[in-house]
Amino acid sequence: MKSKLAFFLVSLLILVGTASYGSSTDFELVTTDVEAVLSDKVDLQHGALASTDTSNISNQKFYYLHPGNGGNSLQAALANGTDKVLHAVWRKAKESGGSQIVYSFSTDLGKTWHDEELASKISNVASEPAIAVDSNGDVHAAWLDMHEGETVPDIFYASRTNGSWTQPVRRNNCTKKCSSLQIACGGKGSVYIAWCENDGQTSNVWCIATDRRGKSRKINIAEGAGTATDARVAAEGTGRVAVVWTQSSVPGESRLCARLSRDSFDEISDEITLVKGDDSAWHYILTLSINKMFLFWNKGEDKISPVKTATRGFNDIATGPSTTGEMVTHPHHGY
Repeated sequence: MKSKLAFFLVSLLILVGTASYGSSTDFELVTTDVEAVLSDKVDLQHGALASTDTSNISNQKFYYLHPGNGGNSLQAALANGTDKVLHAVWRKAKESGGSQIVYSFSTDLGKTWHDEELASKISNVASEPAIAVDSNGDVHAAWLDMHEGETVPDIFYASRTNGSWTQPVRRNNCTKKCSSLQIACGGKGSVYIAWCENDGQTSNVWCIATDRRGKSRKINIAEGAGTATDARVAAEGTGRVAVVWTQSSVPGESRLCARLSRDSFDEISDEITLVKGDDSAWHYILTLSINKMFLFWNKGEDKISPVKTATRGFNDIATGPSTTGEMVTHPHHGY
């Protein structure tokens, strides 16, 4: 097993350089690798990332979407479907003020992009879009939006099937500041939306799990004192789901934490500390393969340290019933 893992890591960390692809008026696409990503040679705070191969982790290179036309910021998300179609969502200013979430896709690996489509339809100040593609090629998007009179943004969701976007719905009424919004697709039509909430003193990490019949549960991943940031969620067809985040309970100290489920959150593991103390994580990538969770990160804020990895086997964890919170799914402010 050790030799297989070593071969996997060597394969993954081969530096192949960066190659340019097509562009639109808002962004440009390049290919890159995990070492460039984790060493901050590509800026994840101002771009978006997707794997070139979602089925074989040892072959993963990455598409990176970054600002076009000399821009210095791009709130965007990128996903690669099983049919090798690239899907992108990004924040775009409205002429009337505020912002909206738009979508495009490419069938030739980014050389050309189809006309923009409006995903958010009705929006005020939409931001932090996330995107995922299921095994049928349907697109799922989530984003934050704050309307007049509100002090924190809520979470909204829409999907695209047969070329048409559904009317967006509010998935969560946030009482704290929401951030680190992520979305993933599992098997049998399941969709997972994960995020962090903070109010300066306490924090929560949540994940909404929705099955193919549209039934949703809001899973309490973590809660406590301090700050939660950088949520990640990954899922696969067998019902395995992993959520990873950074928890900072004491100023200057942080822990990289994870919780895993084998059955779409019917049961879930206790909190697992992957990294703590001085061995802090910077820019990390979460993926599932071969019945395991794989996490890659760069150590510390120097952004030039060697890439590190942690794995956890889904069959090696003890689980118990998950804890749920109140769901909010009704339309809001015209959604």
